[in-house]
Amino acid sequence: MVDFTINGETLTIDGHEVELPYQISEAIEIADVIVVRLRVPTGEGYARNVWAYESDGSLRWKIECADEKEGIEQPYADIGVDEEKGLWAYNWNSLEYTVDIETGELVDSMFRK
Repeated sequence: MVDFTINGETLTIDGHEVELPYQISEAIEIADVIVVRLRVPTGEGYARNVWAYESDGSLRWKIECADEKEGIEQPYADIGVDEEKGLWAYNWNSLEYTVDIETGELVDSMFRK
């Protein structure tokens, strides 16, 4: 288990502080990796707002962009862990994506309301 805290735009992992460009909305641990979802201000159009960090504070990946909705990339609105699928990320396009914890690639999707 990795010890971590979040405070505004700062993620602290096992004593290593990481400053992020946006406020951290939530953070979860899966397989000794800390996954954060950033709160991107409306209108900024930054859709890769889920990042994963190693226990030493180094960046492992930034999530792959999902399909555009009406020509606009949508940021992720929620993240979580499912016992069967592992890491998932929900996007405003009403799709829940299964995310590869090693790479941040989207490996599957399903419609969710």
